[in-house]
Amino acid sequence: MRGLYLICLLALGSLGVAYAHPQKSNLEAPDTEQPFERDALNPSALELFEDLDLLLKDEFAKAYQVDIDALDQLSQNWRAAYEEGDFAVMEDLYEVDAWLMTRHQPARKGRDNIISYFKAARLSGAKAQIKFEPEQIEFDGDYAFKTAYWWLSVPRANGTTLEDSGRSFVVFRRGFDKKWRIWRDMDNNTPDVPPVTPETFK
Repeated sequence: MRGLYLICLLALGSLGVAYAHPQKSNLEAPDTEQPFERDALNPSALELFEDLDLLLKDEFAKAYQVDIDALDQLSQNWRAAYEEGDFAVMEDLYEVDAWLMTRHQPARKGRDNIISYFKAARLSGAKAQIKFEPEQIEFDGDYAFKTAYWWLSVPRANGTTLEDSGRSFVVFRRGFDKKWRIWRDMDNNTPDVPPVTPETFK
């Protein structure tokens, strides 16, 4: 993907064209640069410009969808592992230096502390229920930022069942192995997310 982008830049550069990366398209060009005018290109150059422009947009759209699908799969894996209490699977879904900042609790820093917290917070062997509804997601290089509604029902170690709802904010980081993992995980209670009802998990 990066190689294709550089090739396109070189081709456009040979035409005297400056092409902006979509993620940086809101940046203004320096005042010393003259605005690019497509009409100044000859027909062949204009056709090449338009072909490269479409190619870049298509490739970036494909790469974006790949990342969206990867994060959706990560969320599904997290949900399944949490509901079943499969903490070995959950462990690989967090970065080593991840933080968990859940409501009414001190921050758990580091993957080992996060998994220990999840283990201690629920009744051993009991199955939990959790539901997410994505609200917004943004990307910035190897980081992704996702907000979502959540609903939770989980048997606790003290014999009670916790039913709760709210909004989460999760920062994902892509590692050297190209896999996305949770880097920062924060949730809260918020009045604009309805409470758990008997219909929530159906």
